[in-house]
Amino acid sequence: SEDLEIANVGELKPGIFAKENIQHLHIVGTMNTSDRSVTPMDLAMRRRFKFVRNEPFGGTDIDTHLSGLRKEDKECFLTLNKELLNLGADYQIGHSYLFDLVENGKPKSENERRDVWQYSILPNVIDSLMMTDEFQNKELLKSLNASIDELKLNLSIPKPVGDRNAMLFVQNKNSSEDINNPNTVVNLLKKHQNVVLEGVPGTGKTFLKDKVKEVWGEKEVEVKIMTFHPSTSYEDFIGGLLPKDKDGELIFDYRKGFLYKWAMKAVENSNKDYLLFIDEINRGNIPKIMGETLTLIEKSKRTEIIESDWDKSVQDAKWKITLNNGEELILPKNLYILATLNTSDRSVISMDSALRRRFAYYRMETLISETHRQRLLKELKVETSALVEISALLDKLIKVNHELLKLGRDGLLGHSYVFGFAQDKYANENEFFQLTILPQIADILNSTVPNGLETICKSLNKIIGSSTHELYHDNEDIVFVKKKGGA
Repeated sequence: SEDLEIANVGELKPGIFAKENIQHLHIVGTMNTSDRSVTPMDLAMRRRFKFVRNEPFGGTDIDTHLSGLRKEDKECFLTLNKELLNLGADYQIGHSYLFDLVENGKPKSENERRDVWQYSILPNVIDSLMMTDEFQNKELLKSLNASIDELKLNLSIPKPVGDRNAMLFVQNKNSSEDINNPNTVVNLLKKHQNVVLEGVPGTGKTFLKDKVKEVWGEKEVEVKIMTFHPSTSYEDFIGGLLPKDKDGELIFDYRKGFLYKWAMKAVENSNKDYLLFIDEINRGNIPKIMGETLTLIEKSKRTEIIESDWDKSVQDAKWKITLNNGEELILPKNLYILATLNTSDRSVISMDSALRRRFAYYRMETLISETHRQRLLKELKVETSALVEISALLDKLIKVNHELLKLGRDGLLGHSYVFGFAQDKYANENEFFQLTILPQIADILNSTVPNGLETICKSLNKIIGSSTHELYHDNEDIVFVKKKGGA
């Protein structure tokens, strides 16, 4: 804050922890109370701090600080938080999202407003619900949807499908034909800076990256790709001391990571846009990898670049962090982050609430459905001679997905598998099911462990009708692919 006087370290008296020095040292921290996935403060640490609780805005606060907010947005926010308060104070949503609904004291356009509710506010309401046992409470969802209906944005949170591992999602009743749209993703990136493409495997999340680049707009965009995995570290992403050979002697040298290098390049080439594409973001330990840059990636903490000069931009920046090598890092506004997240994998790390609120979430849907059948056939570019065979295969897969939908939307098959078949990568349909579809279904069933596994396997085997292989359910409730007639 400009009201605080910052002492020069050089002016401190000898002995940095001497009483006369540390009496001027004040520590202020922030803590997200809704996150159950992060390390709590123990009692010994807690008793050394004073705690001031920040509450979400009430009606008077909104009128004071957000005079341009639409009445229906205000009322919906207050009603949603009233319902969430019944689950516990820590399940409410913060008011910072509301600032995205106004600009210069005036409400934003209807399209921008819908984007904020669909991709930011309501996904975080769902996060709060999913942390409780009430997310399948029909009366609660009915009440929440009654409030959402008052927005007149045709958005809703449908009741979850499936007996176990059921998930909630935001539904746009008008967007059935506007799915997997790169133009929508580009618009979200330019409004929010950070976007996550979420969905089941095979829905084209990684493929969409190239489409995003094609429709980016007037400015040239350069893309850098990295994949998160269990071994990805802070040093890989931000930077750190790494061993290096110098004249036969082992030394430790600071090496900049992906984000650090990309941020510097974006600052030094401010006439271009830069996109960091992170594949499988939730396969890494995200809080550990991102560290203190969690603050900087937020849209409001980005730096507007006036001159393409790193040192001057860092010096003039309002928001910057000091790294362990003593250098300062900023993130410019022409740097965007696009990540993918596999929603069907229960074995990977989930994104905590503090991180989720810094991203907009765009759901990638499977095209294996009756609704999107014609679009998929068009994208497959099937020759007329193969149309009958592909159509028959799609009939089966659509019926398979209809059956899998009973487990929840995260149990569906993605459409990318069909492209392999259309490109003659399999000898025949039996081989396609044996090597690709049946193993994928077995994984889905083993991870969701629904009731009535044996009945589900029989139903799916009947739909698929493979003459060589089938799904087999053993006595230990494990599903695997078995050759017909085999032991």
